[in-house]
Amino acid sequence: VNSTGSIAEEFKAIALQADGKILLAGRTPGNAAGDSFDAVLMRLDASGNLDTGFGGGSGSVVLNLSSYDEFNSVAVQADGKILAAGREYSGIGEALIARLNYNKRMIDWFMNCKEFQ
Repeated sequence: VNSTGSIAEEFKAIALQADGKILLAGRTPGNAAGDSFDAVLMRLDASGNLDTGFGGGSGSVVLNLSSYDEFNSVAVQADGKILAAGREYSGIGEALIARLNYNKRMIDWFMNCKEFQ
């Protein structure tokens, strides 16, 4: 909940890491008007506080590919890398899959079975 009492992020999936940290996947407003969304992964520590060791210190990683992006699921691979899946929509909805590496920065994202780097 932000300072105006409205909900800034909407989370649709949750995953627990081996160290007890909690991953949340969903969407966040892409602009102040609220007419676009960006896909977001946020991490909390085991106590439920924002983990500022994730996402370069912000506690979250945001992916903006189009006017409407969102993650609907999240999973942790055996090697600790994080996978998130959802969709992006810029006229035609396309599948979106992202993978983060050990330092929690986006390393790969895939849309409609094509890799973008």
